[in-house]
Amino acid sequence: ERLTKARCKSEVKCLVKCRRGGVPCPAIYGVVPPVIYMEFIQGQTVRSYLDQQQQQQHGGGGSEGDPTPQDTTQDSHNNTNLSQLAKVMGDLIGRVHNVGVIHGDLTTSNMMLQPQSQSH
Repeated sequence: ERLTKARCKSEVKCLVKCRRGGVPCPAIYGVVPPVIYMEFIQGQTVRSYLDQQQQQQHGGGGSEGDPTPQDTTQDSHNNTNLSQLAKVMGDLIGRVHNVGVIHGDLTTSNMMLQPQSQSH
């Protein structure tokens, strides 16, 4: 029980540091170990988004499997989006580290994408 309380306290401190440092993350509403009540983030995981992009890239093509001009244009657009996403992720991870937080389990499954209008 003491370990659980310590972990909850540590996680909340990290989230607060990140939020103060300009990293978009959920607001904390309360803590009753082992539960942390936090803001629900509407959106999808980065992993889910990347999986969708991969399916779209490999799902197109002409009847013989040769790429069409439309597929080539779409691939270029997807690559640009993925490059922009990678840059934003790198910037945000840098901000997390700049406030003194090391995540420890940083994966695309625990990063969320939100529509622009809902971003923090």
